[in-house]
Amino acid sequence: MRPVSAISLRIVATVWLLKSTCSWSAPLHIYTWREDTAAALPGTSAMIVSHMYYPAGKTPVGMPFHTAEPPGFAARELVRAMKRRAPAERAVLLDGAGITGGFHGESEIFPGGDRGPESYANGGYPQFTATWMADFWRQVQKAGVVPSFVVLDYEAAANFWGLKQNFPRTPDVPADIPDAMVGTVVAMQKLQRRLGASPDGHAPIDYVHSGKNWVWNYTAVNDFNRWFTPLRAAALRAGIFAPAWQVFGDDLPASNYEEQERAWRGHDLNNWPQEPGPISGNWSSPSTYLGALGQRYRVFHAKLSVQARRALRWVDCRNDVRSALARTPNVAPWYSQPDYNRDPAEDALEHRLQWAAGLLHDRAQGVAVMLFWSDRAWAPEEIAFARPVLAYLQTMKSERPDHIEPLAEEDPEAELMPWLQLARSVVAGH
Repeated sequence: MRPVSAISLRIVATVWLLKSTCSWSAPLHIYTWREDTAAALPGTSAMIVSHMYYPAGKTPVGMPFHTAEPPGFAARELVRAMKRRAPAERAVLLDGAGITGGFHGESEIFPGGDRGPESYANGGYPQFTATWMADFWRQVQKAGVVPSFVVLDYEAAANFWGLKQNFPRTPDVPADIPDAMVGTVVAMQKLQRRLGASPDGHAPIDYVHSGKNWVWNYTAVNDFNRWFTPLRAAALRAGIFAPAWQVFGDDLPASNYEEQERAWRGHDLNNWPQEPGPISGNWSSPSTYLGALGQRYRVFHAKLSVQARRALRWVDCRNDVRSALARTPNVAPWYSQPDYNRDPAEDALEHRLQWAAGLLHDRAQGVAVMLFWSDRAWAPEEIAFARPVLAYLQTMKSERPDHIEPLAEEDPEAELMPWLQLARSVVAGH
């Protein structure tokens, strides 16, 4: 008889525990990015998209695309859509919020291009967006409907990297600085002139110089992000979420893509640290898209096998969710369709099983709201694979533990294995 390893025992115990528990009382809500996704997946509902800007082809002559339409127009359209939905299915996706300017030239929150450094130094320009949103939400409230969730996908002004522009070289930029880094140095010059000082003690050239080489200075970039992240969160909160809370109450769930509370530090795809800090909404929404892309997996963990790197990506995604849950039960992660980011050399079933394992893990830890993004319509094979997984999610015990710790990076395949085994069992109908 073969000896039973500790990992095997852990897999068996975990699968038995998860399959034998009764349903938890907290209902699961899955909101999808696309209408066709919701139509294909029972138990899900599509987000209601509300556009802040004029629809395509309706922008007044002489006004650029993404000019804000009157808030009453957008409110009436949203109210009509919300009244066709049950109260729990009224998740509203704010399209264009924060990146839309006004008819008379009023600024978006963080304009890019030449105004990027100025907007960073100013902490953003939320005034126009806040006024527009306040009027918009008041008119929605007067119609007697309330969103079940407010979803934002604001990705502009992404910390240090959001400042990277093609600014031309200035005379005080050393000639040997690579062209790819010049724009950032000039942007920092503009920002610091606007502030009258460095925000974090580093001169503009410091961000691209470390030792004898022209490379990104790890310490300086991280110091800058610690300075700017709270400013960005405060601007989005003031411009977008605070007006909604003033109308409906501050318990209205609202989140922005990839903003989350953290009990511990995480890492992005290129291994840059993601520090705990404030968020603009009142719910965390980490992204959990799979695919071992970026330098964290291809460079910093290049010695791992391909399978282990993919497992490490899965562990990183789970640790983002766990880090958020360790701070608050209000966590609504983003998930892709099952085949998104699959490497051509990767087995399709294995990739889908990792996707399913992530959903099962997160639901078991207490996640009660899931946001499904798709870059296209799901293939029939993805739909067929997902249906039993989503049906099982509705029956799972889901209770946020009192104490949550990160999964271990040292052996990612061992951390993934019990959830992968559960996913295989669910898909097989056992």
